[in-house]
Amino acid sequence: MSQQPAYYAAPVATRPTSGLAVAGFICSLLWGFGILSLAGVILCGIAWQRTKTGEQGGHGLAVAGVIIGAVGLAVFALMLGLTVAASWNYTP
Repeated sequence: MSQQPAYYAAPVATRPTSGLAVAGFICSLLWGFGILSLAGVILCGIAWQRTKTGEQGGHGLAVAGVIIGAVGLAVFALMLGLTVAASWNYTP
């Protein structure tokens, strides 16, 4: 009996994940009273453009970071607007 030769799968080439996408996503998640959301939107916006070509991974992280950061900025703007509106009606 002869033994069958062992066949191995070829290694899969992986694309490096964009560091900007990761950093922007984390900033968007941390929120930081709107400041980190703004940084996250900027970083993820840059990463979104760079990952469109497919040379780097992390396109989904960049898109999610932009969305989460935009929601964080909207919540911050709403809170700021409500605070200003409440202070106008305040009478001691």
